[in-house]
Amino acid sequence: MFDEKQMKKKRSKWFSKKRDQEQQAVWFDESSKGTREWNKRFGSRQEKPIKRKVESSTRDIHPLADYVEGVYQLRNNNGYLDIFQVTTKDLYAQNEQDTDLDVYTFERLIRANSEDMKVVGLTYPVDTGGQQGHLIRKRDRATDPIQIQFLQQKIDELAYLQANRTNKEFFLFIFGETRQILQERVKVAKNLTSVSFPLQELTKSKRDNLLYKLGNQNSKLAMR
Repeated sequence: MFDEKQMKKKRSKWFSKKRDQEQQAVWFDESSKGTREWNKRFGSRQEKPIKRKVESSTRDIHPLADYVEGVYQLRNNNGYLDIFQVTTKDLYAQNEQDTDLDVYTFERLIRANSEDMKVVGLTYPVDTGGQQGHLIRKRDRATDPIQIQFLQQKIDELAYLQANRTNKEFFLFIFGETRQILQERVKVAKNLTSVSFPLQELTKSKRDNLLYKLGNQNSKLAMR
C-alpha cells in the first residue's frame, strides 16, 4: 500500500527544504553580520565614505587673515600674532654657568607666557650675496694682480659657503587675544630674553618667506 522508497524520497526532500529554510534564517540573523559566512554569501559591508567639503582656495583655510601694522591678524577674530627671531649662540663655546642662565631664562619665559607660544626652527641657506657683490666691485676696480687674485679667492670661498652651508635659525611666535595683550606679552618676552637670547625684529619679506615655508613644507627657503 505504501512504497517505502517513495516515502524516503519524499522525506529527504522535506528535510532538505526544512534545512535550507533554517540556514536561510541564519543568514538573515542580525547577529551573523560581519562573519565569514555572511561576507561569503552577501559580501562584506562597506561603509559609505563621508563627503567632505573641499575649499576652493587656501585663503579659506589659512589661519592668517591679514597683516596690519606689523602684526598678523588671525582668521575669525581669534587674535593676533607677532614673530621674532631668536639670537642664537654657540653652546659648546660657553661655560656651564652661562648655559644654566640660558636654561633659567627660557624657563622664566615659559612661565611668564602661559598662553599660546611657539618656537620654530628652520634651516636657512647661507646668504653671502651682499659680501660677494662688495668684493666683486672691489675686484673690478683693482689694478694690482695680487690684490685681484686675493679678492677672487675670497669671492670663491663665499660662493662655496652659499652653495654648501646652511644656518639653523629659530623664531618665536607670540599670540594674543587683542593687540594690547599681544604688545604686553611681547614686552615681557623681550625683557626676559634681553640677556641670554635677545629677540630680533624681522623684515616683512622674511616673515612672509617663513610663513610660506610653514604652509608649503616641500618648498625651498629663499634668501631674503
